[in-house]
Amino acid sequence: MDFQTAILYTMLKYTAHPSDATDPDRNGRLTTLSQGIADVSNEVTCNVDEKDSCKAIWGDRVMMAGMLAYLDYKETTLRYTIQIGQCEKWECDPFHSHGKIEHAARGPWQAHYSTLLTQEQWNKMAGTSYESVHIGSLYSAKLLSGYRSKCRSLEGAFSGYAKGGYCYWPGGTERAAGARAAAKQIRILMTQKDDAIAKN
Repeated sequence: MDFQTAILYTMLKYTAHPSDATDPDRNGRLTTLSQGIADVSNEVTCNVDEKDSCKAIWGDRVMMAGMLAYLDYKETTLRYTIQIGQCEKWECDPFHSHGKIEHAARGPWQAHYSTLLTQEQWNKMAGTSYESVHIGSLYSAKLLSGYRSKCRSLEGAFSGYAKGGYCYWPGGTERAAGARAAAKQIRILMTQKDDAIAKN
């Protein structure tokens, strides 16, 4: 099984949010998400054709894919409404601005704005298109890599991501374990043939 399909099968194993459970477009949307995750995981580890001009920020593409897949699940339950930015008033890190509720977090990975993004990229990050997914997954990969360097562990990377740079958060341990499990599942699937998976 190829890398992208293994990521897709891993994400499909996550329990769907009730609002998405009967959505006929869910598999197609997750296919786009898994393609974006696969491409970004290759890019940040320099598993690309233009290796000479590439600067890796992560070592293992499968681990990065596991991190992004599990982070999406934990942040949004892979939910369509949050992916497109239709958040309830209590979702997506709400705050009050000029008498109305705004949302600080955006897209499948619920990232906050920083100078790593242009305003145009930030505006495009909520959506189901490949462009939106690629922008969001690359941005989150850069943030996770930066926090891992700062905090010196996978647990710290997830803590920093969730808590704005703070390296010690109890939830970081669970997220690191979930990412490792996702990466393990992707590796197993990549050793199997598609037709064998379909029979199970």
